[in-house]
Amino acid sequence: MRSLSFFGKAKKGFTLVELLAVMVIMAIATAIVLPNIRGMISKTEESTYQSFCVEAVSYTRSYCNMLTLGEETVPYEKDGKTNTYNITTPSGLTSALNEYNLASSTYQYHVLSFDSSSATTNPTNTIKELLSKNKLAKKDVMITVITATQGKNDRVAKYTLCGFWYYDYTKEAIVYSYYAPSKRSAAKFQKLNSSGK
Repeated sequence: MRSLSFFGKAKKGFTLVELLAVMVIMAIATAIVLPNIRGMISKTEESTYQSFCVEAVSYTRSYCNMLTLGEETVPYEKDGKTNTYNITTPSGLTSALNEYNLASSTYQYHVLSFDSSSATTNPTNTIKELLSKNKLAKKDVMITVITATQGKNDRVAKYTLCGFWYYDYTKEAIVYSYYAPSKRSAAKFQKLNSSGK
């Protein structure tokens, strides 16, 4: 009777050709999958920016409507006391927007001006300067421009959201804009190109 041996013939390893074939397959798979992953990340970021912008439009336009209706102040609670912000000034409106945006730790508002001409410039350098001087928290910024127009027979000026830019603090760049070149309200989002215009 033939006995079984536990020590059979040693198996051969992979040949160089087989290893090269595996490496080529892995390289091809990586070349196909990696751009798709990057595209998915980019789309997710873009969707996030858009959701922030939609929220900002809602908040900002509600204040514009209040101003147009003649309301100049909004109340807020602090230390058990009721205080008010004067929303007829850019700094006051900035404070009011941030007061009611405390739930968002992601971005902050900064109202650049009530002048539509300011919307024709890219405020990247302005934001960087404000951040460097510690006038803004070191996080994303939703910088806004509102136009105030008054007709001959109008007692109260009409306030309109003319545009804003979303500045990504980690990227040190404006990644989304919402801009109307005229005095009408901005109608749609516009993703900025690489030059920031």
